[in-house]
Amino acid sequence: MPIEGTSSLDRNLEYSLRGIKQIKNNLKYDMFFWYCAKDLRSETDPNACSPQKIVDLLKKDYKIWSSKSPGEEKIDKLLSKIKESKLILLGISDEFAQDELSIKVFELVKNIVKKSYILIELGENGKHNWLENPMFASICSDYRVIMQNPKRFSHKITELFEVIEKQIKDSKKENKIKEEIDVFISYRWSNSHDAVKKGTIAAENSLGWLDPRTLVDYFKQNKINAW
Repeated sequence: MPIEGTSSLDRNLEYSLRGIKQIKNNLKYDMFFWYCAKDLRSETDPNACSPQKIVDLLKKDYKIWSSKSPGEEKIDKLLSKIKESKLILLGISDEFAQDELSIKVFELVKNIVKKSYILIELGENGKHNWLENPMFASICSDYRVIMQNPKRFSHKITELFEVIEKQIKDSKKENKIKEEIDVFISYRWSNSHDAVKKGTIAAENSLGWLDPRTLVDYFKQNKINAW
């Protein structure tokens, strides 16, 4: 908020509003699919299900982001892609549970960004050692599509599409019930015009022209849910 003058206030508010709307609506992808670099060996292994094959099939119906070189990606870029996606697919496997970058992605999705996700179990057929890792204890009961057996691939890809559609429908229902906060405004009570009018002593040179409550109303008038 400006300390002196109001000449640039409208322009600054417009820039802020434009930026917030861009963030709010900037979901470029239907899905973000992350899998461990070591699971790419299935591209040449006839006895394993290929994550890239899964991606190719999903791309027919959805806009999906995935990496062809997951071992070389930077975490900042991945965070950006996660935020730009409606739904997250995690290619969980024994290799995933031992891969430092994959664990960071998992923590971003579940604990930081808190996006809806679906588990796709990859890796060697019949091996589920990742379930013994305490880090993944909280998701052991989560529904997952096990895609380890190439002989059942066609059946499992159909199951995956059904789970995705169900997740999308559930997310739409949840969004109708749960109002999402787009902007959180933090401020000192002594910097509020309302507080000063009620007798609070304002700190020297800290009071701007715009009261935080006025800013909240401005955002709401422009369909930005502020708190």
